[in-house]
Amino acid sequence: MQKYPEDDFCKKVISEYNLLKAKEEGSQQKYKKSKMQLSTELYNRVFELINDPEDTATYFPGPRFINTVRKFSPYHPTYTQYIEKRNEEGKSTSRKIFYYDILKELDENIREQVIKRILEIVRPFEANKVQQIENIIGGKPIEERKNINTEKEKVSERPVVFISYSWDDAEHKEWVLKLANRLASDGVEVILDRFYLKPGANLQHFVENNLGRAHRVVIIFTPNYKLKADKRTGGVGFEYSIMNVELYNNITKNEKFIPLLRRGNMTESIPTFMQQFIHIDVTNDENIENSYNDLIREIYNEPEIKTPEIGSKPNFK
Repeated sequence: MQKYPEDDFCKKVISEYNLLKAKEEGSQQKYKKSKMQLSTELYNRVFELINDPEDTATYFPGPRFINTVRKFSPYHPTYTQYIEKRNEEGKSTSRKIFYYDILKELDENIREQVIKRILEIVRPFEANKVQQIENIIGGKPIEERKNINTEKEKVSERPVVFISYSWDDAEHKEWVLKLANRLASDGVEVILDRFYLKPGANLQHFVENNLGRAHRVVIIFTPNYKLKADKRTGGVGFEYSIMNVELYNNITKNEKFIPLLRRGNMTESIPTFMQQFIHIDVTNDENIENSYNDLIREIYNEPEIKTPEIGSKPNFK
């Protein structure tokens, strides 16, 4: 058996090394342990975040919660199957209780992915609360949660624009597509469903992800858009429900949504709540260049008429 040198200096080096190694292993073990725990505080905060029925963008009813779980654990029972099973076993079907049971029973890695996915969906509407939860997961103290600026909050030089519209007819779809292509040629990253969605794609996932990361949202109003938005039907209804939440929260300072009136008039094409916002009129194709100029300047925040600098008081003597 090899023996360590008896020299005092060697003993000291070896001792310090063993101490450091033990400390590192202890820290790693502590991290793994904390990562595995579903603390009461963490769960209560997550549940509070998704438990407001009046907020359609952030609210997670049973089917939506379980569908999120099934994205990472595809063999998990569907909502109907799960509730039937709990009824058979005499277990509570209270959302707060069975959501906790589901998360607790999930594999550690899958649980983490599910919670992160929920936070990703809700972040555009409850950024502060999401940041608090993420800091709990990361083990950061409460005091550090208030003044944290993430890279995601910084607006990049290239604007990202989501286009919301209804599939009225072939002519309208083609007009929207040409608009999207022109914006792209002018340096805008355009999020248009026809660019990304293929048969079998998840529309809800696409909308939730991209509405949140867009810097601006161009809404193209037509009578059919208003009809679907008011009735909350189809993709338009889902998009409008999410947008409405953010508009209500920033009613006096809308810096994200750009309304375009393409067909009809304001009353018949724009949902009542959004009629209070100034829109760009693109109903007249003969004037489309002026309208497009207004739009692209708004996207880049480069107004044609700028506030003049205030000079000095004249000398009246």
